[in-house]
Amino acid sequence: HHKAIKNVFRRSNRSSQPNWFKSFLLRDFNTDERRKGIEQLIDKYSQQFNGVHIIFIDGIADIIDDTNDQAQSNDVVRFFERIAIKYNCPVITIIHLNPGSTEKSRGHLGSQLERKCESVVSISKDKDSEVSTIEGKLLRNAGAIPQLQFKYDIEKGYHVACGVRMKPSKAEAQEKELREYAEAIFQDGIVKLTYTELVNQLIIALSVSDRTAKSKISLMKEVNIIEHEGDKLSKLVLVKK
Repeated sequence: HHKAIKNVFRRSNRSSQPNWFKSFLLRDFNTDERRKGIEQLIDKYSQQFNGVHIIFIDGIADIIDDTNDQAQSNDVVRFFERIAIKYNCPVITIIHLNPGSTEKSRGHLGSQLERKCESVVSISKDKDSEVSTIEGKLLRNAGAIPQLQFKYDIEKGYHVACGVRMKPSKAEAQEKELREYAEAIFQDGIVKLTYTELVNQLIIALSVSDRTAKSKISLMKEVNIIEHEGDKLSKLVLVKK
């Protein structure tokens, strides 16, 4: 926690912590104590500084015991909604995506946050280049934002900006989506599938009709995401990037 806060100050060219900036480590407390502590701290410093400018919760999943529990998830989202309304300030929370997913936030908590939040901003990292990209997903009451990119600078000891990613064309976006479908299906040790097997897998995974599944397979072949191994009667395989 100390190291992370020091990095914040370095990025903002500060050598010490300003009096109005407060950060607390709640790891030693259980989930109920964490929620009570957050409310007490916000109330205390709101009175001291005549209001709250912004609140960051680094890990909203740590405020409940089970991210898939509907009652707990709804309750903690309502809790932070009340905080935002009471103190008239934005509350920014962080939640990870489901393992293996590039879109879905973790558990019922992630779904409830997406339904109730003002905006969703995702951060994805390219494993090869080590470059991370910030992208607006659900920007309610706001226009589009550029896809800012940043990368960890070893010498400086923190992340630095390294450009803006251009928005992919419609064709590129479609190809990316199709590859994600294919990679999700061919993972878990599956190397080859018959045409019929792949159709059925797509129907189940995407909840689409037989016709739509076959259309997606045709598109996957066109952009060289999947191919037949050998002749037309052999099984389909995923084409590596």
